[in-house]
Amino acid sequence: MYPHLCGERVREENEEIGGIDGMDKFVKTPHFFKLNVGFILDEGITSSDKNFVLFYGERSLWSKCIYPYHHHHHHHRPFPAWVWVSLVKYLHLPLSFHHSSLSRAVICSSHLFLGLPCTVNIHCTSPNRKSSTEKVQIIVDHFMRFRQEQKVKLDSNPQLTPRDLTSMTLKAVKVLDCSTFGWFWQSFVFRSKYSRALLYNFPLIRRYLECCGIRPKEKLEHDAESELVLVFDVRVSPTEDCSTLEDLFSSWCESAGPGTYVSYEDKPTNSGLTHLDTCNPWWLTFRDECQAMNIELNPMICPGITDARHYRKVGLPALGFSPINNTPYLVHEADEFLNKKIFLDGINIYFRLISALANNDAIEGNFSRNRRVSAIWCLGVKTSCGGIGREECGDALLPTTLGQVATNKCPFSPVTMFSNATSSLEDDAVSNFREYLRIPSVQPNVNYDECVSFLRRQASSLGLPIQVYHVVKGKPIVVITWRGSEPALPAILLNSHMDVVPVFREKWTRDPFSADKDDNGNIYARGSQDMKCVGIQYLEAVRRLKSEGTKLRRTIHISFVPDEEIGGVDGMKPFVHTADFKSLNVGFALDEGIASPTEDYALFYGERSIWQIHVRCPGTTGHGSLMHPNTAGEKVRIIINRFMDFRQEQKKKLAANPHLTVGDVTTINLTQLKGGVQSNVVPPELTVVFDVRLAVTQDHAEFEALLNSWCQEAGEGTHLHFEQKNLKNAITPLNESNPYWSTFKAACDTLQIKVTPAIFPGGTDSRYVRLVGIPALGFSPMNNTPVLLHDHDEFLNEKVFLEGIKIYQSLIPAVANVP
Repeated sequence: MYPHLCGERVREENEEIGGIDGMDKFVKTPHFFKLNVGFILDEGITSSDKNFVLFYGERSLWSKCIYPYHHHHHHHRPFPAWVWVSLVKYLHLPLSFHHSSLSRAVICSSHLFLGLPCTVNIHCTSPNRKSSTEKVQIIVDHFMRFRQEQKVKLDSNPQLTPRDLTSMTLKAVKVLDCSTFGWFWQSFVFRSKYSRALLYNFPLIRRYLECCGIRPKEKLEHDAESELVLVFDVRVSPTEDCSTLEDLFSSWCESAGPGTYVSYEDKPTNSGLTHLDTCNPWWLTFRDECQAMNIELNPMICPGITDARHYRKVGLPALGFSPINNTPYLVHEADEFLNKKIFLDGINIYFRLISALANNDAIEGNFSRNRRVSAIWCLGVKTSCGGIGREECGDALLPTTLGQVATNKCPFSPVTMFSNATSSLEDDAVSNFREYLRIPSVQPNVNYDECVSFLRRQASSLGLPIQVYHVVKGKPIVVITWRGSEPALPAILLNSHMDVVPVFREKWTRDPFSADKDDNGNIYARGSQDMKCVGIQYLEAVRRLKSEGTKLRRTIHISFVPDEEIGGVDGMKPFVHTADFKSLNVGFALDEGIASPTEDYALFYGERSIWQIHVRCPGTTGHGSLMHPNTAGEKVRIIINRFMDFRQEQKKKLAANPHLTVGDVTTINLTQLKGGVQSNVVPPELTVVFDVRLAVTQDHAEFEALLNSWCQEAGEGTHLHFEQKNLKNAITPLNESNPYWSTFKAACDTLQIKVTPAIFPGGTDSRYVRLVGIPALGFSPMNNTPVLLHDHDEFLNEKVFLEGIKIYQSLIPAVANVP
């Protein structure tokens, strides 16, 4: 059957408290798989203007499980609700009690907690022990500094919203007294940068404890144990590396001193994003129908959390949409209301959207024609559907493992989505790689806006500044910078290009922009080898280095340039001559290489010069039945013969020397023949086009003189026109005169990887960098991989991609720390 947009109307429980006992568990059950869901609509938010808000992803909420204890020596009445709520939000398990008879745990709070256990000794003057307030100051300063950094990012980039950043809010500071009376809480108010506690005041809690027979002491005993708890609400951006953030918290605790630790109630990983691009037909249908209704959408990251994150975690696309515009935002506020007309308009909007999604032929085309979508699953509809027990689901319970679920091979079915969508089990680096591949930055006429937005999110997740240069309008050059400890030293440039070559979809077995991953881990997409892989490998290597606390002497610039696939004429070629490029102070560059089908890695230290030559051959025209002299065809024959004779000489040279590669010889290929009017008319001119790549040893002046001699031999009027004529390219020396090469080679030796130096057979942006006197190496860490750049079914294996990141983890600090 078709995967559903879902027909049953579902009332989902416990969403307002996180859905932990609701949708989070339900999506992992056989009952959910039986629904055969392919796409989900969930809640959005009101909009104060005429546009409508659309959520395609969410930040993650990190929180902690708290265990308060009751005293066994007293018979307690249950806490009244108004006291219970005030207590359970902030309790934290102390390290030790003076009474061991404390039991009974309570789970509470949706916040992140930092526990700061320490011995409170009012008279302690030991310089080797930090007081609790000193620890508080250190931790709070760390959090507030991070918060300020996020605010600066927001203020400096008008394209960012608060939802694109990680927010941290200090909610409360509490102290638990664990002295002999049992337990109670004190509220602290801080002044002078949180360094001094002024007073505590908890009359309601004190009064209830006294009713229970517990009399808190008026002050802490000198030898009493206590625990301070800082309560933070943290909302993690979808682009934030969760493991890096966790490591950051741990490092802050270490800096505060022994015994300081962090704990979480819930620490979900990023749930992923629903793609708003051509690889998602549900989105295309949703968007088109909104456009037909003249509805303007504002796609964004949800500032809070909804159940949509649970679907995205299992690989299903989900959008958050509430058709409520021109309405003040009053969710969870007093006097919440909705206008009757807006409510009725929303019904009409859903009528159109549901019909479009359930009946769209473009979506149906992805499934077999004898199947149909049965219904839409719109979550949050307030109807009573009872439980989800055996009776409601039928007698036959479904298998409980993904491997047993009925196999539906539709590319957007739940089963395939589980295997091919970004999975919570997938390495975040691979998920970023696949997201980048799904951006169709395909030549010609590339719109780079989506690439730039993606890279802005990556820079934000790395905590690094980003600069976008425009040498040519519509051709952005993105540079992400990791400042070194000695910025005056020449910097390292890690370059890649954003554009990819066209595709012939009928020749591909998969959507070339779906980043589909098969069971062997092969990721299929245009650009998987050439060269979006390298750009992401740079970023992920830097991410790991930063998380490890690596310090580099030299500054690293990670550049993403446009139009390399059409010669870089509006990209790197003019950029290297600008003041902006010169201000980067580049001393060495890494750029793209090529895949290697063997265990070794290809390394390129130079490139041949590209000459694209049009030879125009004018001649006598006339009727095709006559024998005219000096025709264009006769001249073309001479020209082709001479070019092909030279080509044959180069082939023999290559075959005779096993140490040579194709980059060591001059290649010539006839690529176009132009001319003619009709079959019985002798043409007045014919043009023949050759793609020539001159070897680095080829003398340019001699070769051009040879071409002109061939034109003279062909006859009067035969002449050359250059579509592209590169200057003689510089090469990067591979000897001791180049300390970057020596260091690069030593790092490869340490990694026990063999690199094979060669002249690059094609052309890359490295040639423009070398022409301004900067040494550059072309290197793509892809071994045991067939060369498929520009080919159909281009792919890169997941393991090879991840291994490349590890290689860059060693290479980048090696070259960045060259003396």
